[in-house]
Amino acid sequence: MIITRLVKKGKNVIVEVDGTDEFLIREEIVYKAGLRKNDELNEEKLEGLIRQSSLIKIKEKALDLLSRRPHSSRELKTKLIKKGFDPVQIDSVIRELKEKRYLNDFEFAKLLAEEKIGKKKKGLNLVKKTLIEKGIDRNIIDEILNSYANNEILYENALISAGKKIASLDYKNLTENELKNKVRRFLNSRGYDRDTIEKVINTKFSG
Repeated sequence: MIITRLVKKGKNVIVEVDGTDEFLIREEIVYKAGLRKNDELNEEKLEGLIRQSSLIKIKEKALDLLSRRPHSSRELKTKLIKKGFDPVQIDSVIRELKEKRYLNDFEFAKLLAEEKIGKKKKGLNLVKKTLIEKGIDRNIIDEILNSYANNEILYENALISAGKKIASLDYKNLTENELKNKVRRFLNSRGYDRDTIEKVINTKFSG
């Protein structure tokens, strides 16, 4: 194959071979390879240049996504696959990002748990469900959840949430048992465990 045309297009170069086929390759790859018009280019070298160019594009897109907000490894891979990139090359990029600490599932899970518990006042059951959905390894999930064992913030958050729920139901003519059950269901929907829920119920309806 003979290179018949090289045309810069944004960050890429259109490489035309034999006057018919065109390939979009990253500019730095073209310059590094020293490609010039009328150069001979075999199929193996062309495929290698295309692979290198694709890896750069995947890495750029991955870093763009990570610059907007943290991602788990699986979440990032899913988004890149949806962009049409090759899964094998995506795995290679993800390994590199992990090695360079741009991607860290433990830190991602820790920050997400802190947000769900601290800001949104969710219980551990809902935090666990969210982390599983994000593709976090079970060992990491267990470590994160265990760090909240005996942490009073969960009870305090549940107490605050229950208080707001009770206030919102104040205008309704509910019996105490009906109100308790509504609060129980509400706290359960927010991910609190049974012991925490009953502790809150006992506090709120203790006299």
